[in-house]
Amino acid sequence: MSGKIGSYITLTKPKVVILLQITGILAVISHDLLEGGGLTKDTAGTIIVVLIGGFLTAGGANSINMWYDRDIDPLMTRTSGRPI
Repeated sequence: MSGKIGSYITLTKPKVVILLQITGILAVISHDLLEGGGLTKDTAGTIIVVLIGGFLTAGGANSINMWYDRDIDPLMTRTSGRPI
């Protein structure tokens, strides 16, 4: 991705965040199915909260990690292209 917005998106590591979101959503669905109540409107609301909270938490943690490692990232081939 190029440009300023692309750099911000890259900073959050969206591929990693998506994998975390999948596990969060499956945990919510599994809980509601095993609890016996089935999937309800509350499940959809919980999934939305998990998606927003998970993205902000994981994306923020990834951003902090890139900032913290900004001095050593240029030295490694794999991390040399990070936005910070």
